[in-house]
Amino acid sequence: MNKPIHENNYKLGSDYRMNITISAFNKSDFFIKYDTIINDKMINADTLEFKNGTYEYKNVLDKDEKIIKIKMLTGNKNYGEYKQGILYDKIQVKN
Repeated sequence: MNKPIHENNYKLGSDYRMNITISAFNKSDFFIKYDTIINDKMINADTLEFKNGTYEYKNVLDKDEKIIKIKMLTGNKNYGEYKQGILYDKIQVKN
């Protein structure tokens, strides 16, 4: 579940934060934010920090429209269940 922070003002140049919460957290889970993929490599990749039961996404709204891309891998190595995918969201800046 993606949960925007209430302090976000969505103005150009402002900080934007979002919490990502998953159920059944495992130590092998990871979330990586990135700008784009070129030749199978993530550009400006950074692992999201796990804090207080959520992964926190932080970024600056430096364009009128900010695209958020997060690679996700979650699973349980004891049971062999793994899920992976791309979380994709678009933030529209307020004028």
